[in-house]
Amino acid sequence: MIPANEHFARVGERAVRKSERMIRAVARIIRSRPEPSRPAAFHRSKAPAAKHYHAKIAESRAWPHISFFMKVAYLVLFLSITTQLSCAGLQEQGDNKITDTFMEVPYCELIQNPSAYDGKKVRIAATYRSGYEWAELYDPDCFDFEKRTWVEFENLNAESRRVLEDLRTERSEGRTLSVTFAGIFESSTGDYGHQNHYKYLLKVSDVDQAEFLFEGSKLPTRKE
Repeated sequence: MIPANEHFARVGERAVRKSERMIRAVARIIRSRPEPSRPAAFHRSKAPAAKHYHAKIAESRAWPHISFFMKVAYLVLFLSITTQLSCAGLQEQGDNKITDTFMEVPYCELIQNPSAYDGKKVRIAATYRSGYEWAELYDPDCFDFEKRTWVEFENLNAESRRVLEDLRTERSEGRTLSVTFAGIFESSTGDYGHQNHYKYLLKVSDVDQAEFLFEGSKLPTRKE
C-alpha cells in the first residue's frame, strides 16, 4: 500500500503537469490564430486620420478573441495554483494521519508493562465482556484479577457505533465478544470503572472488528 503522503504528492504532481499542458495548449491556440482581416479601406487610405480609424476598428475586432483566450489561460493558471495548494494541504493531512496512528500492542504486553503505554494510542485485539455493571477487556492467557481493564467509548464514528449496536444485548448477564479496539490507554490513576475496581482504562475511539463469541459474560479465570 502506498503511504498517504506519497499518494497525495503524486496526485499533486499529476495535477500540476496537467495544468501546465493546458496552459501550453492555450498559448499555442493564441499564437496560431491568424491576424484579423482589416478592411480594404485601411490599406487604401493614406490619410493619418483614416489609418487611426481603421486601426481602432481592427483592434476592436481582434481584442475580444485575445481577451477570451487570455482569460482561459489565467483561469488555468489559477486552477493550477489552487490545486497545488490543496494537494499540499492534503499531503499535510496525510502526514498527520500517519503520525497519528495507533500502536498495535498485544494485550498481555499492555498489562505487563502498563507505564510504557500510559496515555498512548494503542490497538488491542482481545476479548470484551459487557453486562449490567461491567465493560471489561481481557485475554484468557494472562487474566489477572488485580490487573483488569475497564472500557469506555468516546467519539465513535458511525461505523463503530453500528457494529456495537448490532451486537448489543438487553440481557442482564451480558455478552462476550472477540474484538479489536483502538483508543487511549490509561494506567496512572489506577481506579477506573464500576466502584473503581479496575486498574486500567481503555478509552475506545474506533471499533476495528467485533464478533460474537457467546451469550453471558462470566468472569474469566487465570490460566496457570
